[in-house]
Amino acid sequence: MPKILGLNKERQILPLQGGTLPGGRQPCNEIYHLFASSNQVLAVFSTRHFDAAKDWKRFLESLKLPSDHFSTVRQVHGAKAVTASPSLNPAGDLEADGMVTREPRLPLIIRTADCAPVFLFDPVTPAIGICHAGWRGAKAGIIERTVEKMKGEFGTSPARLEAAVGPAICVSCYEVGKEFKNDFPNFVVERDSRYYFDLVGEVKSQLYGCGVPEISVRESGFCTACSTDRFFSARREGRETGRLLSLLMLK
Repeated sequence: MPKILGLNKERQILPLQGGTLPGGRQPCNEIYHLFASSNQVLAVFSTRHFDAAKDWKRFLESLKLPSDHFSTVRQVHGAKAVTASPSLNPAGDLEADGMVTREPRLPLIIRTADCAPVFLFDPVTPAIGICHAGWRGAKAGIIERTVEKMKGEFGTSPARLEAAVGPAICVSCYEVGKEFKNDFPNFVVERDSRYYFDLVGEVKSQLYGCGVPEISVRESGFCTACSTDRFFSARREGRETGRLLSLLMLK
């Protein structure tokens, strides 16, 4: 059974802004806090109340954080992880899909719309890492690279990491080609001559393979494609849809 975030997940309700969704539905005006029982780290993911294309400032201000002090990268579905600094901003050209830091009060932000945001927290050092893991990044090794970056930079032991997988497309919604079985043999399901990829299962398996204890790996329990009233989904809505924001910061 998946370990859902449960009591470590808290909702923050925000003032509703903007228009309605198709069918007159109201967009979800929430953000979710992970590792909520920890006073060392802030870890959140947004709903479609925020769009990464235009809502950086409002997202940060809703968390009572400075809107001009954070780190992000230009995501390319690769396997590069970097040590973060405040100079990594949306206008920057640094291509990477993972970031790590032990600097306090420096938010690390990634953007997703079906790919998995992966949060890593070392409470001993302390240090954090975050990465963007779709099927290309998972195949390329972004999760292992991010964990290895934390080990190399900060001496993090994977055995003491806490990890969380944020909202991502679920296996029932993620139809793929048969060739995926070659790259992900344990996480492609065949149903009625069709093939479906369990991205979250693959991400968790890779975390275990890096040495993160199974008991320390949680998942959000949200599917982006099943819940387009709450999240953006490139598979369901098209590649031009918005992007969710995931943020991780040492306090």
